[in-house]
Amino acid sequence: MSIDDCGLCSIYYLSYYTVIMQLIYHGHAFVEIESDYGIILIDPYISGNPICSIKSADYYHDKPVIGLVITHGHGDHVGDTLALAALHPQAPVISTG
Repeated sequence: MSIDDCGLCSIYYLSYYTVIMQLIYHGHAFVEIESDYGIILIDPYISGNPICSIKSADYYHDKPVIGLVITHGHGDHVGDTLALAALHPQAPVISTG
């Protein structure tokens, strides 16, 4: 591993392991990031989202959700966060104020 320091940030290069990620757009603001480590859901507006092919938070019942990210507090971004947090109590919910 090597580190470059530009004074404002540090960048870590992991040369011995590659993480494969897949970004899935589910409509409106809902994005899913799948990686070797698990799934991160951003603005999980599922119920009532006319574009989303997933119809319920229960779809993620047995999936390895490791985090929920909410960009802001509008209902079409918060969406199914409470239901998903109940299904995955180990997953942190990260949100702006």
